[in-house]
Order: sequence, then structure tokens, then C-alpha cells
Amino acid sequence: MIESPSPTDRNEQRLADLELFIRGVVHDLNNALNVMKTTLYLLRQRLPEDEVKISRPLLRINDQVDAIRTLLEGHQALYHASQPVRQRVDLRRLVEQVLQEGHVPEGYRVEVRAEEDLPPAEVDPRLVAAALRALLRNSVRAMSGSGEIQVRLARADGGVELAVADSGPGIPPEILDQAFEPFVSTWPDHAGLGLALVQRVARAHGGRATLYSSPEEGTRVSLFFPQHAE
Repeated sequence: MIESPSPTDRNEQRLADLELFIRGVVHDLNNALNVMKTTLYLLRQRLPEDEVKISRPLLRINDQVDAIRTLLEGHQALYHASQPVRQRVDLRRLVEQVLQEGHVPEGYRVEVRAEEDLPPAEVDPRLVAAALRALLRNSVRAMSGSGEIQVRLARADGGVELAVADSGPGIPPEILDQAFEPFVSTWPDHAGLGLALVQRVARAHGGRATLYSSPEEGTRVSLFFPQHAE
């Protein structure tokens, strides 16, 4: 099992540089996406109700625009994670809401198990949701079309633990020790920010992130949130 390593000057500088870049890119992309959303809405308003051949593709485009906006929110969370706005949050309800957003395509089985009478967690719901989305995306990518994802919520060490496990092939041993570092990824088309975000979210709440991965058992990532963060 790998626990997220202590922060290093190199990682913090890389994330600081990334923050400046993301702020500008997210602002520009959000403006473009807002124009697309408005244009799609106007087009759909002008279509006859029975014009399925055009309305369905427009709906798919609209869904993809929403997916991009959600992805941008995740990247924004990477630099907002240092200043969480804590609330009393029902983590089971938060997990259900994130799953309803459709980040797990058909072909994957998702199982949610929550300990009974789980106390509310003092966390920033937007940051925890962004971390959960990142873990779900990683699991979907790792399993390539089908597989099982388990989401667990339980008491642990005087706090609450949120864990996501998948039945994929695991993380290659040669990069396992670097998995929480930004820009480390097994996929050439992936930025490698998901686990870096998970690590920052956990630490921002005074907690920790841990990782277990093997070819036989898949990958399991846990976020621990103490009941009273320092």
C-alpha cells in the first residue's frame, strides 16, 4: 500500500505553475462553452418536436458540453483545494449525486456500500465530489469497456473514509511510487492530474490519501477525512 508522500518543493512549484495556466484556460473555455450552450438551446427551441434526426444529435452535443464543464470544474478544484469551505455533508448522498451525473458508462457495474449510521463529514462537498469524479474516470479508463467499481464509506480512525476500488489491471509497478505526483499517467492522452487532485483534497481537510494496486486485485484509492481537521 502506498501512502501519498510528503509534499515536495518540486511538486508544489509544478502545481503553482499549473494553477496560473489553468485559471486562464478555464476562463476562456467556460466563455466558449456558455456560447455553445446558449446556441444549442436556441436551436432546440426552433426545432419541431418530432424532428428526432436533428434533436438527438443536439442533445448528445449538449451532454458533451456538460461533460467538459464538469471536467473543467475538476481542474479548478486542483487549485481551490488549498482553501476548502467545510460543511456538514452526508457523504452517501454526495456519492449518489455524483453517480447520477453519468460518469460511469454502460457496461460497468457500480456497487455502493455505506456503513450504517455514518456521521456527517466536515468537508467541502465540491472538492470531495471533484475527487470522486476523478477516481471514477480513472477506474473507467483502467477497465476498458467493462468491469466493477466499488465505492465504500466507513468510519476509520476517528473520521470517515471514502474508498473507490476497481477490477482493472492495476498501476504498473514502475510508476506506483509516483502515482500521486502531478503529470504522472499510464495513458498518453491523459494529463495525470486525477490522483494529484485526490491527494490535495485529502490533505486540505487534514486527512490523507492511500493507494493499493496489483494486477490481480485492481486498484483501490482511499481518502480519509478526520472528524476534526487541524
